[in-house]
Amino acid sequence: MKEFCKYYTRFFVFCLVIIGMFTFIPMCFQYHGYVIETGSMEPLISTGSVVYVKEGDIQLNDIVTYQHNGKYITHRVVGIDEVNRSIITKGDANRYNDEYKVAINDVVGKVEYSIPMIGMVIVYLQSLEGKITATLMTVLFFVCSFYSERKKKHESKKI
Repeated sequence: MKEFCKYYTRFFVFCLVIIGMFTFIPMCFQYHGYVIETGSMEPLISTGSVVYVKEGDIQLNDIVTYQHNGKYITHRVVGIDEVNRSIITKGDANRYNDEYKVAINDVVGKVEYSIPMIGMVIVYLQSLEGKITATLMTVLFFVCSFYSERKKKHESKKI
């Protein structure tokens, strides 16, 4: 049990560090992450990737994330309508432009970089099974911490 707790505690802390790297650190630099749920931007950005978006001036061919009908969508800018302050977008894998124009105010920002596959972990952790797994992992971490402390106190009393 002692060896298991030692390695599990390290694993748990490692997981927290990784989560921090992909969530909190980008936020410190005003990046916001979004999970790509469809293949509309493949092959450049695959399903399950996380894109990191930052506010900035929008230009033709930029990849942007915007809000439309309550969803966040990431597509390429294929046209700019300066008069109506809107953009025309299209997914790289889509045959046609999107059927609507996107108001500049609905644009969250430009995609600065993406990391493949990380989004799958995020989607899993948001599911019921993921929440249960995360809860059980946290409980096991505290059990191991308690066990290690108890073992240390017991060993110090022997001396």
